[in-house]
Amino acid sequence: MKQAPPSTNGITAMVSELTGFSDSEMARFMKQPRTRKILGRLEAIGRIAVIFEVSRSHGCVAGHKAGDFYLFPNGGAMDLKNSTPRLCPFLMPPMTRMMWILQERVWEGLDPLPLYAAGHCDDVGLDCNGWGRVIIEARIMTPEEAADRLKQG
Repeated sequence: MKQAPPSTNGITAMVSELTGFSDSEMARFMKQPRTRKILGRLEAIGRIAVIFEVSRSHGCVAGHKAGDFYLFPNGGAMDLKNSTPRLCPFLMPPMTRMMWILQERVWEGLDPLPLYAAGHCDDVGLDCNGWGRVIIEARIMTPEEAADRLKQG
């Protein structure tokens, strides 16, 4: 399915402001083959929020527990204010991998949530001579659903 090229005036100004790209960097960015596709899907990524929620935790030395969650509005940077205040660095790699997949699916015009939207921390767990194991699951929400979720606590 071929997509009509987006109007670039307002979008490129927004991207330039967000990134701080100079005019020459912006010109280089606009020449990249994937840029037009991505710019045409920015609205779609803005309509989703990604929440990674801890579904299971056992032996986690960082204290992660079921129900902890991390909110990424607009498919972008984590909302630190409205996420669980602690985040172990060993839980970040699976979230990073899933965010790449989620964004790629949006850029391709697909349902953002992959079939396997769960991951685990890099600790191997007590049964494999590690400490603990934390399982996280990704969910896609509208910004309104995410706001309602935050009100619920």
